[in-house]
Amino acid sequence: MKNFSIVFESIDELKKTVSLKGVVDSSRLLIQVFCATANQNFIIKMEDYFRLKFPNATFMGTTTDGVIMDTEVYCETKSVATFTFFEKTNLMLIEDCKTRENLEKRVRENAETMIKQAYYNALTGLPNRISLMSDLGKHLGDVIILINVNDFTTINDFYGYKVGDTILKQIANVLQEFAKEHAAKVYKLPSDEFALLLQIDNHASLIEQYLQKIKELVESSDYFYEDAEIYIGITQAAAVVNIEKTGLIHADMTLKLAKQKRKEYLVYHEDMQLSQQYEHNIKMAHTIKRALKDDNVIPFYQPIIDLSDMSIAKYEALIRIKEEDKILPPFIFLDISRKIRLYGELTKRMIEKSFAFFANTTKRFSLNLSFEDISNEHIKNFLLDKLQQYGVGSQLTIELLETEEIEDVQIVHDFVNMVRRYGVKVAIDDFGSGYANFEYVTNIASDFVKIDGSLIKNIDKDRNSKIITETIVAFTKKMGKKTVAEFVHSKEVLEVVQQIGIDYAQGHYFSESKESI
Repeated sequence: MKNFSIVFESIDELKKTVSLKGVVDSSRLLIQVFCATANQNFIIKMEDYFRLKFPNATFMGTTTDGVIMDTEVYCETKSVATFTFFEKTNLMLIEDCKTRENLEKRVRENAETMIKQAYYNALTGLPNRISLMSDLGKHLGDVIILINVNDFTTINDFYGYKVGDTILKQIANVLQEFAKEHAAKVYKLPSDEFALLLQIDNHASLIEQYLQKIKELVESSDYFYEDAEIYIGITQAAAVVNIEKTGLIHADMTLKLAKQKRKEYLVYHEDMQLSQQYEHNIKMAHTIKRALKDDNVIPFYQPIIDLSDMSIAKYEALIRIKEEDKILPPFIFLDISRKIRLYGELTKRMIEKSFAFFANTTKRFSLNLSFEDISNEHIKNFLLDKLQQYGVGSQLTIELLETEEIEDVQIVHDFVNMVRRYGVKVAIDDFGSGYANFEYVTNIASDFVKIDGSLIKNIDKDRNSKIITETIVAFTKKMGKKTVAEFVHSKEVLEVVQQIGIDYAQGHYFSESKESI
């Protein structure tokens, strides 16, 4: 057996030199193919024919008297080209030192390229997150700062990704200048984030001084693409690199908190209890998935009272999750369901169960839908299918939550017109909760306006709440819409609600929500 290496500079040269026919089952040959153009090593499978995946390849293997024997080889890469040869010939052996030196040089160069691709960001040339993770152990006690570019997707959407890439490179240059002045190291993380490792004392006031310096430097720098000047804002978070290896995790969590609270920067400290919050989120995500799997997403029903005769006009279906002997209210799990993309499944489960419950009755009921729901084609189609299946359109009121998310009122118009064809009535829910827009009430063809509990719960004591509620009632009466008061929890509140002239009311004064009616 002889070892050999052979270099082909082109496909044409390979065709002149190599072909196969009539392999025999005597010995095995593994051929390692090193492709300079793809920057990776891989092994090609050969049985009764020879496959070549890439041009300009280098082959290394073993022959018996220069003849390839039966070969079994494996490939883990995608093919860009396949060539098959069937003429019998021997492989030419090249064993001179120059060829070996060229081969070794090629291997070294491509190994360096692979390492650079693995540990450095291609756009900016900065070390990437893998590099940062590797470096953290060498920087115990130092401070890690995460820097997020605010609304970067807007830049990409408005100017295009080419401009976005240019801005990221300019920000990288600004941060590199800061790093040189302060003995720091800068990294480019995925998307629109950067990181700095800074050798300073762990004092909150000192860390905040550096965060302020970085903010002023980045935001005061000029960013241009051709003639367009682009303003950049950033949000930052800092944490100490510790022996428990949680420094980066703490910084990540603190950055998310800073974004949520719209803070320019935050420094992590134990009192934030972010770890406990993340543990809660993970646990609740499992609870939601398990509830869907085990059919423990259930409607509870709360009566809505007609104040003209104090009879039950209808019931509101309210989502709950049953977990062992506990009933979980929606404020505990709905936000998390959105983050894990299961909110739509919860909505569909509520539609199905509440429709099935009321289908065999003549009772009226209402169901909450958000703008997120009515702009989702899958949920809209599901709703229409169930309206046809159960025939409950004339019994149903859909309560639309008015939020700041509603940017395209036309979507609401189209939805209202669609469900009205099935006899469905529409209510604007939680009006007065902070997004109250009288123009919205005017434009949407709703039958009811539900006044938010934040105005009702203290209406017997809070003069301002009473004045606002009176204004809403007067306005809606002129529009020909009925009003519903939420959160009526006492006789005193009920008396004020009746005095103002509200048409319907619901709350614990009448009944808590229950699994049955």
